[in-house]
Amino acid sequence: FHHIEKHLDKTPNEYVRWRYQFGDDREGLDQANMKLSEKEEAELKQQVDYSYKDEKGNIKKEKRIVSRMTGTRRPDPNKKKVMQYEVSWAGKSQDANTWHQASEMVKHSKIYEKVIRLIDAKCSAREAMYA
Repeated sequence: FHHIEKHLDKTPNEYVRWRYQFGDDREGLDQANMKLSEKEEAELKQQVDYSYKDEKGNIKKEKRIVSRMTGTRRPDPNKKKVMQYEVSWAGKSQDANTWHQASEMVKHSKIYEKVIRLIDAKCSAREAMYA
């Protein structure tokens, strides 16, 4: 409740509804360490080397730009207690979205540590609401 003074005109009920209106805790995610700076945003727009297998099983390499990490995660089907994060690629359709472990993304740039921390915080807050 560190920003409660901004909401003195609201009833407690209105404040709680405002805070969790979109399923995320607005107050918790409003902290400075939970936001990306302009420099960090620019770093996310750098090309990364991406390898994948085509229909014939050949390994292809190309440079891509991460449009965004969608904020979705799932357990890795091959490794217990490891999460995969959905990546949306610039200039590609939603069908071309791919799933990557945190360690794979951090290899491209250290900034992905912060992005993944943000995604984890949002997912944890969302899961806590339903627990």
